[in-house]
Amino acid sequence: MKEFVAVVDSLPADGIRTPPLDEPPSLPASVTPAFELGSVYRLLLQQLASQLPITTSVIVYSSPATGDRQSLRQSSRRDRPSFSQSTLTAFESESWWQQHVAAGQLVHLPVAGRMHAYIYLLSSPQEPLDYLLVVAPETLTPTQRDYLQQQGQLCHHYLLLAQIENRQLAKIRLLEQVIQRSEHQLRNPLALIGLSAENLCLGLADSPLRQQASIIRDTVSDLTEHLTDLLCCGQQAKLQIAPYDLRAIFRDSERGLQPLLAERQLQLAVSEQVALVPVDRWQIKQVFDNLLSNAIQFSPVGATIDCAWYGRGDDICVQIRDRGPGLSPEDLQHVFTPFYSRRPGGQGLGLAIAKKIILDHQGYLRAANHADGGAQFSFSLPLYPYWHDQP
Repeated sequence: MKEFVAVVDSLPADGIRTPPLDEPPSLPASVTPAFELGSVYRLLLQQLASQLPITTSVIVYSSPATGDRQSLRQSSRRDRPSFSQSTLTAFESESWWQQHVAAGQLVHLPVAGRMHAYIYLLSSPQEPLDYLLVVAPETLTPTQRDYLQQQGQLCHHYLLLAQIENRQLAKIRLLEQVIQRSEHQLRNPLALIGLSAENLCLGLADSPLRQQASIIRDTVSDLTEHLTDLLCCGQQAKLQIAPYDLRAIFRDSERGLQPLLAERQLQLAVSEQVALVPVDRWQIKQVFDNLLSNAIQFSPVGATIDCAWYGRGDDICVQIRDRGPGLSPEDLQHVFTPFYSRRPGGQGLGLAIAKKIILDHQGYLRAANHADGGAQFSFSLPLYPYWHDQP
């Protein structure tokens, strides 16, 4: 059996072309990619070496996370040198691509000394180049070239996947920074609002205005108590789990949104079924707040919003449906993406946070269009979650 060695090089600026000027900054430790592209490419190079009669294979690519050029090389120790270092340097100078290579196409380039090079460009032919280079002592057969083409396509798809993942992680990182930098801007105003609401409760006679002041005071108390949890987007380790009736949590949310409901003359058709579920009360209330606020925003004046829950096996399923225009195909694809919003003045954070909270509760949150019109958001909560699996 042949022995192979994989070498990872960070290419110098005077070799492979330098990173673009707009390279993304590195991600913090709290936001890391799900997989390391270099590890995937090393495995692909080892697979090529075991399946094809080649002496050397190289993948050159730009790291999606940092923009740095990376070079991975796989060669056989027992084979005689397939070509000189100057020849390899000439390939890595990328002087060949303008005349010979198109993206997604496997190109055969004869090399001096009866060697044969096969190049598969992983991205569009522009700086910096991403490509797979293979050198063989003999011309590859059509079947071998087809296999190499397939591996090149895999390299291309993994690169696209890493780029998409990095963009999503950059959005999450930005969301973390926005929330963290807003912490000091939230605590003092919340304390002032809470103090003013408490003074109003003490000074007003028993009236609807005093009830509104009480709601403000209680809401500020909840927000202040759980601000740190909000900044962490409701991490599982910080959930305060206890059995609660969803009806009581929903009614708390309804009371806080009553002014908006009254302004638009909206009615709530609410399930009266008992639904005891182990949840973090404040966070599930936040989910109701976000989903109901969204339904209120898109409901026509005088319409009804349906809110129902029912048991389904070991889960409780909750559905909130409005009578609005429904969700477009683009909405259905991006509705839970941070910063995506069709609401005037919306920040696109409410639904993303709601989904994170439900996922932390080991459930799911989905969006769809109801058969009779309007948008419907559904989420599940397990009756018997495996909380011992928490980190």
